[in-house]
Amino acid sequence: MFFYHRMLLFWRCLVVSDRLVTGQNPASAIGVAEDIVQLLK
Repeated sequence: MFFYHRMLLFWRCLVVSDRLVTGQNPASAIGVAEDIVQLLK
């Protein structure tokens, strides 16, 4: 249960700079993937 509560502290945090896309934490994975797909189009 403790692990679950710690995961709630993560929020989506990502940075896009030209062709570099980076995420700050595990909650950013989906956002990073979406931005990479947009860059590749």
